[in-house]
Formats: sequence, C-alpha cells, structure tokens
Amino acid sequence: MTEIDAEIPESEEEAPKFILGETDLEFVCFGEEDNRNIALLMMQQAEFKIDILSRYLDPAIYDNEACCDAIETLVLHNRHATVRILIHEPKIIAQWGHDLIHLMRKLGSLLSCRAVPEQYKATSDTFLVVDSLGVMHRPSVNTITSNVNFKNHPAAKNLTALFDKIWHHSEPTPYTREMII
Repeated sequence: MTEIDAEIPESEEEAPKFILGETDLEFVCFGEEDNRNIALLMMQQAEFKIDILSRYLDPAIYDNEACCDAIETLVLHNRHATVRILIHEPKIIAQWGHDLIHLMRKLGSLLSCRAVPEQYKATSDTFLVVDSLGVMHRPSVNTITSNVNFKNHPAAKNLTALFDKIWHHSEPTPYTREMII
C-alpha cells in the first residue's frame, strides 16, 4: 500500500491523477487536509451515488462549502443520483451547525440521512463509497488515517453491503429536516 502524506496540490496540473473507476491504486491518506482533499476529489467525480457512514459526519472532511457544492451538483444535475448518509450522532451534529446538515435541510428529499440504530452503534467503521467504485475507509473512529482507492469494486461492494444492512434498520432523523413553525 502506498502512503500519501504530502499535501495534495491545489492546481489540477500539479495534482496526482486520481480518476474514479480508473485509478486502481490503494494508498493511505494521513491528516485532515489530505482526507478532505481526497474525499472532495472523489465526490466531485461522482456520477450517480454517494454513501457516507460517519459518527459525527467528520467536520474536518465534510463540513465545508466545496463538499456541499460537489454533493449539490451531483443531485441537481442527475435526477437519478442518490446521496445517503448514516450518522451515529445526528443531534450533536445539528447543534454544531454542520454545512451538510444545512444542505440537507435546503435540498430536502434529494439527500437522505438517517441515524444509525442502537444495534449498530458499536460499528467503528467510517467510510465514503462513491459510485460503487471509490472507497475512503477508516476502520476506526479513533484515527483520521484512511485507506483509499478510486477503483476498488470488491471493497466498495463489502462496505455498501454493510451500509445497506444498517440503512435497512435505520430511520430518518428529524435533525436534518427543515423545521417549519
């Protein structure tokens, strides 16, 4: 496994060419900034599906305008696109004022968010799966180090199966919907 521990360059000319569905290179991503940049690069290439499982919706990765723009672009430009998010602690995240929570409230039914049910709270995995191909996986919530691959259908399939199992037993959370008074 290759280690990526340098900052990912801002310009496209300098950036490594990680292409969703083409770049079959597994590497380890260290640090919040690298994780944010790689997750963003993967989400920007999404064509039809994004699944996120996270305890606190990783503010260092997903609580930013660029992430919200990538998700909003996907769902607004592809009416068949799905974005599903499973969160362990939705009430806490809503109280923090997370950008993705605001986007979920703004876009309503275009994004689906559910709370992880009690029987799956012990699941320590945190991951992002894009288009059933790209994977960013942290097997423990106690680290920011992620295993990443832009073309790993077997890993994506396994993580999606876990996601689907939890999703099937979960329910929508009121904390991600717009409150009308």
